[in-house]
Amino acid sequence: MGAFNGIIGSPEQAKNLGLTQTDTRDLQVFSTIGSLSTVSDRARYYPIDRRGGYAHNEGHGSSNSTAPLPIELRNDQTPSTLTLPVWEPVKAGTDARVRLVLCQYVESDEVAVELNGTVLKQDVVDATWKDARIFSPDPQPSTVSPGALVKNLAAQKLTRLEFLVPAEMLKRGDNSIAISVNRKGPFPPLKYVKVEKVELHLK
Repeated sequence: MGAFNGIIGSPEQAKNLGLTQTDTRDLQVFSTIGSLSTVSDRARYYPIDRRGGYAHNEGHGSSNSTAPLPIELRNDQTPSTLTLPVWEPVKAGTDARVRLVLCQYVESDEVAVELNGTVLKQDVVDATWKDARIFSPDPQPSTVSPGALVKNLAAQKLTRLEFLVPAEMLKRGDNSIAISVNRKGPFPPLKYVKVEKVELHLK
């Protein structure tokens, strides 16, 4: 678990250092992740790294230019395979689901997800999903700062898909997730389904 680039202290402490602290969420985050007992059984998620945005790309040490996402899916149902790392042994009965955020998805697309070789059941299709940090189909800025947000969210066309995950399928360490799409039509499409985000949500 990693954390960086936050003022860890009260507004009063920040003022004494000549800093401005207007958001105290860091205090809550750092007090919560202070021990295994405080994070146990809380809602949490495991993302696959994504290029663009955080981590910042202006320095080699914090560059995410080799992150696996986003990816374009092939239209012949050949799966794209990614590695989803999970830090913890997931307890039986945990509510678990895989979330995908897609660009250029159309209603007739049939997206399949396999986790560790087992096909997952689709649970949610949300064609109204918005994310101010995803600039597709425009190029993604290499660094996302507070000012680098999608300006016209109303025009954004993303789709959120969620798949149910039996907790016993998950293992501590690397999990294999394979994503494929069957796009029906008489001709190959000009636009490919693009996987912007992959997240495992647990609660």
